[in-house]
Amino acid sequence: MRRAWTNVVVAGALLGVGALSAWTLAVATGTRTSPTSTTAVAPSVITAPVEERILEETFAVRGSVLEQNVEVVSAPDLGEITGVVTGLPLAEGDRVEAGNVVVSISDRPVIVLEGKIPMYRPLGLGDSGPDVARLQQALADLGLYTGAIDGRFGRLTEKAVRDLYRQAGYPPPTVPSADDEPGPAAPTLRIPVGELVFMSELPTTVAAVHVSLGDGVSSGDSVIGLGSGSALIVAEVPVDRVALLSAGTQATIFSEVLQTGAEGRVISVSETVRVSDQGIRIREVTLEPAGEIPSEMFGVDVAVTFTVTLSDVPVVTVPITAVHALPDGRVFVTRVDADGGSSEVEVTVGAVIGGWAEITSGDIAVGDRVVVGSSG
Repeated sequence: MRRAWTNVVVAGALLGVGALSAWTLAVATGTRTSPTSTTAVAPSVITAPVEERILEETFAVRGSVLEQNVEVVSAPDLGEITGVVTGLPLAEGDRVEAGNVVVSISDRPVIVLEGKIPMYRPLGLGDSGPDVARLQQALADLGLYTGAIDGRFGRLTEKAVRDLYRQAGYPPPTVPSADDEPGPAAPTLRIPVGELVFMSELPTTVAAVHVSLGDGVSSGDSVIGLGSGSALIVAEVPVDRVALLSAGTQATIFSEVLQTGAEGRVISVSETVRVSDQGIRIREVTLEPAGEIPSEMFGVDVAVTFTVTLSDVPVVTVPITAVHALPDGRVFVTRVDADGGSSEVEVTVGAVIGGWAEITSGDIAVGDRVVVGSSG
């Protein structure tokens, strides 16, 4: 049974999704056969069937996986001496929480705490200032400090710091006390710069380890990189494909080198057009992963494959090469009739993608054959 539509053309709705730039209608020149007339089909004519299909297109582009908010942990203040890496309790991809030791240098720990501003001076009993208040807040977040957040390093703050080191498995840092009493001076708690590292966001993950056990390090040397644990994928999409994408478009990310992948979705499209290393005009499309990205994928080039779907259910379609237009905007396909002749059928084209055009009206049906080209 033939499936038919009212034979009406709305020239302004030629492409329902505004995808006119995605394909070119061949504009006929000269005299065209009347839509109601029939002519014989030449033997060299190539035909294709009218099909019902879901309109979708899959294409792959180049992309990169980027770690967000990577913060570098440096060796603590060692003075003029060279320290030795004596402990690496964590590996790339491991989770890091407040109070964890991320590395030890010459058997002294580097402990991470949550805070926006790095430690910039040694701290101990009697000190005061905003940095002390930040330390108190970080210790309170761990349940170690119960006093007022007043920026004064008193006995309660000292006790909390000692408890922090004890939980980490290390003795607290001390210096000889400036005591006027005769005999050996009692040690005084003094935190050197760099033994406590404030990270802007915790928990986090180990993004990179820059040293090995036994390595020599100096004050300020980079030893480990900590990231937020979240990643972004930046894909280079040719400008003629960007119009197919929008926020929420799904994609698959895959590394040929690592033979691993993940799923993601588009969150933004750059307005800036630039030329890629391959000389292609592209816009950058940013995606976020659906779950955790394996840490080994950070910084690696990947293939980003998009599958764009324009119809939730099958629709009547023809190859876009079957569609031709008159200068007045009317659109036709050439249908091959059962008697071996052909008829020009006026149609309305809806969405166009992946080499297929949706036919929203016209006297054609699934199973009909339409002319798509010539072998001559």
